[in-house]
Amino acid sequence: MLKVDPTQRVCGAEINTIEETKRKNWLDLQNLIFLVSDTESGRNTGEFLKLYFESREDLDLKNVLIDVVPDLQDERPVDFKVHGLRNLVRRIGHYLERFGGADHVAIDATGGYKAQIAIAVIVGQALNMSVFYKHEKFSEIIDFPPLPISFDHEILANNAALLTDFERGEVYSSDDLGEIDEKLRVLLAEVNVDGKPLYELSPIGQIYL
Repeated sequence: MLKVDPTQRVCGAEINTIEETKRKNWLDLQNLIFLVSDTESGRNTGEFLKLYFESREDLDLKNVLIDVVPDLQDERPVDFKVHGLRNLVRRIGHYLERFGGADHVAIDATGGYKAQIAIAVIVGQALNMSVFYKHEKFSEIIDFPPLPISFDHEILANNAALLTDFERGEVYSSDDLGEIDEKLRVLLAEVNVDGKPLYELSPIGQIYL
């Protein structure tokens, strides 16, 4: 693969988009972190990309890392929705802290599950991060323009203890919560267990926190 022009489609979306950002000087590319699915294919792809980019001496990268996101898989849809996407948000947050904040991190939302792209865009918009993407039919990558998205901090002010419990993994029934404020409901995921609705923090709720 190192002998193939990295702009060629056969190289795959990840290699194509990273090569294009390098050539357009969009980023001062120093570190690459591949957030991969919790599947055999995800791990294999991550291992290949790590070996490939570590062998690209022209990029002079400091770190090339693979991070398997727990429960980001396609065999258990409920775990994907409730836990996998939340874990994806957590891992993005971890690297934001590690590398100095939104001014020093960009998200390449190309590849992976479609829901990952949606979450990546929301994270980017909420934290004013660069998010770029390339559809297989696009001739070049695009960056998502800023959208008028903001968070209502009164939700946290009014529900701090409850949201902290959700972040710690607590689950509540509708009986526990009573009538749920519609603004708070947006941050929760509802799962039916034995015919009874239970509530956990949703991926959007994780971004909010």
